[in-house]
Amino acid sequence: MVKLGDAKHRIELIDGNVNGTFNDQSPDPSDCDRIAVEGDKTGQRYLGRLLEVDGELFQVEVARDGAFLKARKAEVVTLGQVRIPKTITEFVAVGPIGHFVRKPVDGTFTLPVGSYRIDHWTIDRKDDKGIAWTMMGYGFGESSSFTVAAGNPATIKVGEPIRCALQTTASDGQVNFNPRFLGPTGESIQMLRAGQQPPGPRLTLASSDGSFHYSSSFSFG
Repeated sequence: MVKLGDAKHRIELIDGNVNGTFNDQSPDPSDCDRIAVEGDKTGQRYLGRLLEVDGELFQVEVARDGAFLKARKAEVVTLGQVRIPKTITEFVAVGPIGHFVRKPVDGTFTLPVGSYRIDHWTIDRKDDKGIAWTMMGYGFGESSSFTVAAGNPATIKVGEPIRCALQTTASDGQVNFNPRFLGPTGESIQMLRAGQQPPGPRLTLASSDGSFHYSSSFSFG
């Protein structure tokens, strides 16, 4: 139990990179430990110098063996502005500073100054029949790094347009087709229709002389 502000919270430390220690911070999320605060809707966050709880920022220090965690309110934190497309409804950034979830307003939000990587982004939208759709971009690498500085807004291109890439592999006379939806930086895309996968795309194969014509539907999962 750790006191954060006026309330005590149960804290869980996770050895994210499974090396026997609990205080690893890294620009690479795969080499970073994690922290979970009871009641936090985000669930596990990547460990950084700052921890955001209920809209407040705390400076945290974690023992190498995970035996204790020290936390105090961050009194002075310099913020910088980030600009993204207005269609994005949620944006998550991670880095040595911390793990931050943002709900942009008119495509803008603020983050503590520092270096980050994109963890994922989300677009929520309804179609012309009022059915809710959610599209998420995830699977970012080092190329998604960006820097937030005071007085110099960072502009990040994420979201639409989305493209479909058809991958093929041939073996022993059999050809396998695998469609993937990709974002602007090559990130993977997941689309849900009212909480469920939409119907899979169709593939049509035909010979140039018209002697062969085959059509089939893909299934997700």
